[in-house]
This record gives sequence, C-alpha cells and structure tokens, in this order.
Amino acid sequence: MTEKLFIDYAKIMIEAGKGGDGCSSFHREKFVPKGGPDGGNGGRGGNIIFVSDKKIKTLIDFKYKRKFKAQNGSNGMKSNKTGASGEDLIIKVPVGVVIKNAETGEVLADLVTDNALFIAACGGRGGRGNAMFKSSTNRSPDYCERGEIGEKLEVILELKLLADIAIIGLPNAGKSTLLSIISAARPKIADYPFTTLVPNLGVVKIDDELALTFADIPGLIENAHNGAGLGTRFLRHIERANFFVHLIDANSDNVIKDFDVIYNELKLYNEKLLKKKQIVVLNKIDCIIEKDLTAKKKSLKKYCAKYDNIVDVLAISAAAKINISELLFRIKDEYLKLEKENVKIEDTIIKEYKFEEEEPIKVKKLGDGFFEITGTQILKAINRININTDDGLTKFNRILEKYNINYLLKKLGAVNGDIVYIGEQQFDYYDAEQI
Repeated sequence: MTEKLFIDYAKIMIEAGKGGDGCSSFHREKFVPKGGPDGGNGGRGGNIIFVSDKKIKTLIDFKYKRKFKAQNGSNGMKSNKTGASGEDLIIKVPVGVVIKNAETGEVLADLVTDNALFIAACGGRGGRGNAMFKSSTNRSPDYCERGEIGEKLEVILELKLLADIAIIGLPNAGKSTLLSIISAARPKIADYPFTTLVPNLGVVKIDDELALTFADIPGLIENAHNGAGLGTRFLRHIERANFFVHLIDANSDNVIKDFDVIYNELKLYNEKLLKKKQIVVLNKIDCIIEKDLTAKKKSLKKYCAKYDNIVDVLAISAAAKINISELLFRIKDEYLKLEKENVKIEDTIIKEYKFEEEEPIKVKKLGDGFFEITGTQILKAINRININTDDGLTKFNRILEKYNINYLLKKLGAVNGDIVYIGEQQFDYYDAEQI
C-alpha cells in the first residue's frame, strides 16, 4: 500500500439505465385479417450495484473515473417481443466503504463484510407497447409508453480501514516503528514528524490461537479535528477498531499533555470513540534514565485512573524490542474480554435509498408568454407519454385535465401561442374558448 496509491475518499456520479420505449405496431400478415396491435414492451434499465471486495484496498479506481452509467433497456419490438433489459453495472469497492448521498450527507450503505451488496440506483421501467392497451372499447390503440428514466445521484465513497487495533499518538511517537516490529508491514520510518502520510496495516500473530490486524494511524495532532496537520482525513480510520494502543514518547517534557492532546482530539471528532478501551504505552524507554521513566509512568498512571476506558499503562521500546511480548499479551487479554462482551465491529448497514418526497405540482410565469410547470407526479407522467400519436395526445390532455393545468395556466394569464415548459419538453398553450 504505497502513499501514491492510497485513496480513501471519492465523489462520483451514478446513473441507472433508462427503460426501453414500448413499441406501437400492428400485426400484418397475408391471409390473416384484423391482426391487431402487437407492439412489445421495453426492457428494464440496468441498476447500479456496489459490491465490497476484500481484494481491493483503496479507491484509486475512482480518481480518474467519476461518472458511472448502467446500460439502457432495449425498446420493445413488433410481434409482441419485449426488449432486452439493460445489464446491471457492478461497481466493486474495498471492504469498509461507507456510501453517502453527496447532497444530504445521509449514509446509504456501510459495507463492512466481504461481498456485501447495495443497489444504489434502480433502472427505469420499460414502457408498455400498444398491445398492452388493447381493450373491448379500443381494439386498435396506437399509443405506447416511453421508458422511465433511471435514478441518478451523486454519492460520496469513504473508506474506513477494518482493523482490530488502532495505534494512535502524536507524530514521531514511534507508531510505525512498533508496527514494523510486531508485523511484516514495512511503513516508511524516519526521525521527523509526519513521516507516515497514509495508514498502514499489519497482521500480528500473537500466538498460535490469535492473529490481529493493527493499523498505524497518521496525522493526529492538536486541532486535527479542525484540519490541522493532516486534518480529519485519517481520523475516520480509527472508528472501526475494537480498541486503541495509545503511544506516547517517554522523552517528552510533558507526557500528560501529550496524552490529553490525543484524547481530546478523539472526543472532539466523535465522542463515541471514548467508549473504546485504550492501553496507554510509553515508548522509547531505552533513551531515558530509569528514575525519570518511573516518575513519568507513575504520574501518567495516576492521571489516567480517572478514565474508565484506560485499562493499563505500560512502558516499552519498539526500536530496542523491550517489553514487546508483554504489550502483545496484554492486548490479547483485552481483546478476548471484548469478544466475551460481544463488542464487535458493527454489522453491515444498508438502507434502502429513497428519493425525497414528491414535489407538489406548481405553475409559474417565467415572463411574458412563458410558463413553467414543475412537480414530480406530472414530470413522471409526461416523460412516459409518446405524444407523436393520436392516442398519446389524448392521454396527454387527460393528464392536463387531471392536474387542473389548463385552469392554473389560464388563471396566470396564459393566452393561445404562449410557451409552456414541462421538464425538458416545450408545448404551445391552446385554449379553444379564446378563439
């Protein structure tokens, strides 16, 4: 996982496929009189489906492609042939991705398991062919419906790493060094702050019974929740962890202040993080005299006693490999306690996506001779009508009557010849009484 390739945030536009138009056709065959209507229905538009895949580690694929559209349904055909449905577009994302509505910020899905599936946008229904409108009173309808437009929305993808343990602390506390010692991970390590620019994951085999995933989280400094340092970009990655290893440089002039900086940042970012257990660890003890270490550990332990979520205060040296086994087995004890208490990463959250409530029908005057009609119901109805046929025009006029459109236009002063916009379509206003 290199710094250049680690992308954990993306904003993309998704659009499901349009339904195919219905067909208006009449059966014509030699020696077969009165064949009748035989126009088939249009096919359904393809859906947009997100699927989590544990083999994918970042959102790099969405850095260069921001628009995703599913296949449209095929139009209906004569001889009562239904058009083919559009293929669903499968978008694979890493495990741990949160999908949000970009406009409202609502969480639509939280995919924390492998192969979790979420239908984010549904394809439009296919239009009905004229064979569907045949009745005892209308033996030869020439009307057919247009296919529905597929759902379209902008979504935000946020990747939150799935780790059992998160190693947190100020820059240069030795988080990456610790991860490199206890696992096979090889993060970039140097003796200056902000060496680590991306989260690093490592699997740690504590014993023959237990292996845990550790995450080294960069970017935590005072006011990180307000954008300082690397900002909130990586704070989201600690939300998945079962508990924290809070690393503090034992050579610091004020270890209690260092502890408070990180603890307060967790609180200001998300108070729920304070419910997670922490093991506080003084690191780099090979670089401090024993007298000073004893005093700092004693004062820190006394200070942390007031917090219910602090389970222990330990002292180690990651670089010199001092007390590493003690730390790992202490982590194991706490992890097994959490398992007994059933404290686990939340189950997959998937909410059914719904568009906002339908807008009421409104008629407004745009200027002299120009009017606009808005409203979810009428737009859906008009978009499905094929007005290029006599039956289509009849149906169109019935819809105008149903929603009192002519009355509302007349009330606003519309006269014959004025332009009326309904969605993307344009019509001329006509009132027989004005002739």
